[in-house]
Amino acid sequence: MAATITCPTWHLSNVGASVRPKQKPRPPIWLGGEVEPAIRRAGRLADAWLGSPTCDFTQLAARMEWFEEAYRASGRGEPGPCPVIRECFVGRDEAHARSASRGPLLSKYQAYAAWRHNDTGQKNALAEHFDDFCKDRFLIGDAARVHDQIVQLGEMINTDHLVMRVQWLGLGQVEVLGNIERLGGILGRL
Repeated sequence: MAATITCPTWHLSNVGASVRPKQKPRPPIWLGGEVEPAIRRAGRLADAWLGSPTCDFTQLAARMEWFEEAYRASGRGEPGPCPVIRECFVGRDEAHARSASRGPLLSKYQAYAAWRHNDTGQKNALAEHFDDFCKDRFLIGDAARVHDQIVQLGEMINTDHLVMRVQWLGLGQVEVLGNIERLGGILGRL
């Protein structure tokens, strides 16, 4: 697959990628999307839909159905599992998990709300209802709770990949490393 690449200061002809994918015929293609037309487009074109961290578990399951319906309608058979992104903080206990993650996550999601992101609601109201907002969206709690949330998520939707966001602006490095260590302990038991 040779191409011509031109830039104001240089020109290359007959160039191509020398590193080829290990998977045959190619790596799986994951497409994201938040709204129904984008998710259905992913069902028609991609191998998987990358589930958003901003929708709650019920919304995630409904959106997964949109993807699966479009996938089947494309004539490619049954869809395989899809990856899901989740914010995740495993605290030393429940109180630590909530207190350590609340400020950084609230700041992040208030920014999303200011951008009028679909699933975040109003920026000013988010602070008042943030615990409810997090409850069925994020994996936050002590090790037992996060373990149960991961199992619940796996039972609700067809997934075998969880992309865990474990670090956010405002979360100190010591907290991040502790979170990763505690999460590793959970994943080692699944």
